Amino acid sequence: MFYDLGRSLASGQYTVIDPKDIILKNTRGIQDLVRSNEADFFLFQEVDKQAKRSYYIFQFDSIASMLPKYN
Repeated sequence: MFYDLGRSLASGQYTVIDPKDIILKNTRGIQDLVRSNEADFFLFQEVDKQAKRSYYIFQFDSIASMLPKYN
């Protein structure tokens, strides 16, 4: 299973970042997706660890905690 978490749009010198509630909603959605699927492996792209675009939410830790047998 593959999932791309990253999204920020750069236009010149400005970066457009999703609102924090959208970031939290998407992170919870990923957790639900992981819980409801028994895949042999998961591939996640652009998982943030203390990044400005995700409001310093540790997405990596929240996803890794859902996958103890994969770590």
